[in-house]
Amino acid sequence: MTEDYPQRQLATIEELERNFREGKSPSTIVPFVNDPTEDPRLCVTIVAFLPSHLATRLQHHLIAPMKMLDPNQYFYPSESMHITMQNVRSIADPPTFSEDDIETARSVVGEVVARHNAISLQLQRLFELPTSLAICAFSNDNLAELVQGLRGGLAEAGLPDNKQYADGALFGNCTFSRFSQQPNEKMNWLISLQKNFVLGEMLIDELALITTNAVCHKDKTRVIERYRLPLKLSCKQLVHNSADYEKTVLLRDIVLRRPLGLSFKPEDLASENESFHLACYADGLLFACLVLKPLEDGCVQMRQVAVAASAQGRGVGKALVLYAEAFARSKGFREMYLHARESAVPFYLKLSYATEGEPFEEVSIPHMAMRKVL
Repeated sequence: MTEDYPQRQLATIEELERNFREGKSPSTIVPFVNDPTEDPRLCVTIVAFLPSHLATRLQHHLIAPMKMLDPNQYFYPSESMHITMQNVRSIADPPTFSEDDIETARSVVGEVVARHNAISLQLQRLFELPTSLAICAFSNDNLAELVQGLRGGLAEAGLPDNKQYADGALFGNCTFSRFSQQPNEKMNWLISLQKNFVLGEMLIDELALITTNAVCHKDKTRVIERYRLPLKLSCKQLVHNSADYEKTVLLRDIVLRRPLGLSFKPEDLASENESFHLACYADGLLFACLVLKPLEDGCVQMRQVAVAASAQGRGVGKALVLYAEAFARSKGFREMYLHARESAVPFYLKLSYATEGEPFEEVSIPHMAMRKVL
């Protein structure tokens, strides 16, 4: 991995914006359209749709105020927001692709995706194009490797990219506004004010091959196939009260506390300084965490197991629990004890935990005591 790759991406973005301001077109630009939702031109492309929480944040912090200042522009609804990973055939009317082309692309994407892991992106900084506005997606060079793999595979299969690209580091971007005309003075002011807006992190763990129009309108979009990118997981111990620990507190709050109308108290967290804190990551992004509290007689209690909603069902929780068991053994513990929520009992049974006693209520919901010899 090239550590300075995000800096190279930023340099490419800044150079592109300079060229656009000077009237140059180093890359393909979609022209102004009065009503993008009715645009009949179609393309074939490979995209990663934005997670709902990021789309909602984008709507609230950028789109809503911009729409008030310049309602003549088109702003994407949340379900249309995406990052284009690789063009297959650019928009045209009539389309320049056939069903055979789509089937070829379907096969190529499946083969390429199988060779790559999920990729984390940092979405921040507005990207100003002549006819649209986007937010940039920065990454390590794993993004470039995936895109080049898709581009090369499609070319070898007889579908060379027919889109023009600028030189420089490959980067992602999420377009959220298509212009019907030049933005007015008020919107330009807000764009300048929010230039370095930070949207957040996302993990690209699913790609979609679609046919769509320039704004990915739901009535013009057909999802051909979705592809899962494998998660490359890593687990580690965290230091209590560290920045990484604070992120696990937030994850636990979102997954375990808020749905029950509860929240952590300062004394709850202060008492965790004698416990072990473990977390599981995919490409540097936190996806699961738990707490190990030492008990007596060689027993340790596994508590506060939280898995991000987007990672559930992907083997993340299992990976972290197995890591926790190995960690506990390395510390001399001989037995793992836990209070499982009723809905989680089948998960632990599959990992050879045994139920103990009768169900009981804890934090207002049914639980079952479970135990496993390490």
